[in-house]
Amino acid sequence: MNKESFDPTTLKITDLRVAVIASNFDYTLVRIDTNQGVYGLGEVRDAGHKESALMYKGLILGQNPLNVDKLFRIMKPFAGHGREGGGISAIEIALCDIIGKVYGVPLYQLLGGKYRDKIRIYADTPTPKEPTPEGYAEKVLERKKMGMTFIKFDMGINILRDRVPGGLIGNQLTDKGIAYMVSIVEAIREAVGYEIPLAIDHFGPLSVGDCIRLGNALEKFSLAWLEDMRPWTDIEGNREITQAIRTPTLTGEDIFSLNGFRELIDKRAVRIIHPDLLTAGGVRETKKIADYAEEKSAMPTA
Repeated sequence: MNKESFDPTTLKITDLRVAVIASNFDYTLVRIDTNQGVYGLGEVRDAGHKESALMYKGLILGQNPLNVDKLFRIMKPFAGHGREGGGISAIEIALCDIIGKVYGVPLYQLLGGKYRDKIRIYADTPTPKEPTPEGYAEKVLERKKMGMTFIKFDMGINILRDRVPGGLIGNQLTDKGIAYMVSIVEAIREAVGYEIPLAIDHFGPLSVGDCIRLGNALEKFSLAWLEDMRPWTDIEGNREITQAIRTPTLTGEDIFSLNGFRELIDKRAVRIIHPDLLTAGGVRETKKIADYAEEKSAMPTA
């Protein structure tokens, strides 16, 4: 037991409070207090809302925070995908924080132990103000100069509107539009080299056919993944794309719980899953998702 000698059997939740930090999005922090002074911290997903956490307050007050599985099951019927998974995820993380403090162990110890001492991260890169090949190359190169060794960038079809005449017909990609997007990725590759893994996100509303055409056109750049080419709810569409292109496909940041991921994994609709701790249900649920993907489909988690 921790040197502060908490009594796990009489521990009770006395309050749940939030603080909203305004930045590029609203970031809601959650604090769960107990009758023994130990507290836990969690975070609602970016652009989420504090109510998604506060709505559970009446369900957990007076409960023992160490019974995290029991409390998660009580809250789970009221959670949802996307930002609506943010509240339960924040609370689960805060409860795990309390457990670690009470027993004096790091969170990874509660999940089965440590696998590594370092974890590689990737840096996201917003669309530049001037979405030209030169503008993109400059923006991504900035990330490399910061010391980032894995870089993702957004490249949606809206960069073609009013900039590349004939690049789109409605939301349909033309050969001219694909050529412009290829020129962007080519410029980035020339700027950062091939030793840096690159991934692309936020393509926009593309049909399955256009996703396949674009994916094949980008194959020569050895990308780490193409993210959310179709909405994650389109299981069959994602599966068709995955089978038709060689570059890995990825999705999952808006999916809540293992049940939400199960069909995607079972049907191998993408090659990599990407659960967000702050939507998927917190730390324990994310590990369940990753374990299931590995065991069922030998599918990696990013």
